[in-house]
Parts: sequence; structure tokens; C-alpha cells
Amino acid sequence: MRAMRRSRWITVGAAGAVAVGILVAVLVHQADGPSANDAEPPPLGAHKADVQRIVVVPDGNPMGHTGGIQLPDGRSVAFNVVTSDLIKPAPGPHEAELALEQDALERDDSQSDWHLVKAGDVITEYGIRVKVLKIWRMPNPDHDAMDLQADPLPTPPPTPVVTIPSTPATASPSTS
Repeated sequence: MRAMRRSRWITVGAAGAVAVGILVAVLVHQADGPSANDAEPPPLGAHKADVQRIVVVPDGNPMGHTGGIQLPDGRSVAFNVVTSDLIKPAPGPHEAELALEQDALERDDSQSDWHLVKAGDVITEYGIRVKVLKIWRMPNPDHDAMDLQADPLPTPPPTPVVTIPSTPATASPSTS
């Protein structure tokens, strides 16, 4: 009888040890695995050359550009994005603040403008057209991003100069 009680305690003890081991393994896996707070937007994937992802600068530095475009005339326009509903996400389409800064590489003569945008908005400024494709709101605001398409505006052809042939001035006879 004692042997049976002893074997029962050994079985219960072994089952308890296995259960504790499984619990520890699950907790370690959750601690090591990526959490929802670490989620990032999916990779941009195959896209046209003029499509880019602008990520939020985690330190909130408004001068921390994460994208841009070089124009044919040598000027550059840099992009920066700040999600505007960081504290309390608003229902409906996400909004973000997009900064366009002209000639950001030459800091002494740069201009910047901020625009509150939603997906589908188009901004035409500084000789470029920017279309907002998607705004990514992630559980961790440091991983928010914006997909956009940026193209230089076509340069209008120069206005042709039409020369008008001149006719020599003729003196009118004076009557005196």
C-alpha cells in the first residue's frame, strides 16, 4: 500500500514538474518573441521607383528627414512625417503631418512647409507632386510610417519668342 502511495506522489510530482516546465517555456517564449508593440508596417515590396516609405523619426526631431527627391535642376526636397493623432487615435482615416523642405541639404537657404494629410491627398509644391498612398499607424508610434509617391512636375516648354518684322519708319510729308 505504501508503495502505491509513493508511486502516486511521484507521478503527481512529475506531472507538476512538467506543467511548471511548460509554463516557464511559454513565458520565456513570450518574453523573447516580438510583442505587438514592436510591430512594424509590412515591407514596401515591389514598387515603382517614385514610391517610398517615410518613417516617423523616433526622437521627434522635426529636422530628421527620412526621405526625399532630387530634382533635375539639382535642388532637393526632403520629407519628414509626424503622425498627428499620436496621443489618441481618431476614428476614421489616419492623418499625419508631412513636411516638405526644399534644398534641405543646403541648410542656410532651406524652406519648409507642413501639411496635414490623409491617404489620397496630393500636394504640389517646390516643383514636385507628392501623393499620399497610405499612413501606417502601429501600436508603437515610433514605428508609424507613410507611403508616398513623389515625382518632379514636368517643366513647361519655354514660350516661343515670335519676332515681328519691323518696317522702317517713314516720315510723313509735313505741310507747312
